[in-house]
Amino acid sequence: MKKTPPASRGYSQVDWLKNKNKNGRKKVVPLSMEQVKQHNRKDDAWLVLRGKVYDVTEYIPFHPGGEAEICRAIGKDATKLFLAKHPWVNAEFLLSNCLVGYLVEDRPVEEKER
Repeated sequence: MKKTPPASRGYSQVDWLKNKNKNGRKKVVPLSMEQVKQHNRKDDAWLVLRGKVYDVTEYIPFHPGGEAEICRAIGKDATKLFLAKHPWVNAEFLLSNCLVGYLVEDRPVEEKER
């Protein structure tokens, strides 16, 4: 009888909530989309959901849809993709320890100097 390899372990939101390595940042700051775009790698992953910026680097391995799926959204505003895939998920609660800031509109330099 041929043995099949064990299935790779999947994760759920419960696994993430049990995780002790969450970011746990205390200071939340205004951030531009240009700043978010700079954090577009698996080892430095930020995304925007509903106007809030999250550092999801530690969450990537826990994403139930797999790493590739969440990595489609890093460095971007992921709101539309998130709502299309799972609008029932309470991301604010799930990612509360990953919150780094809130998105502010990018303004031209001359407006900032006024």
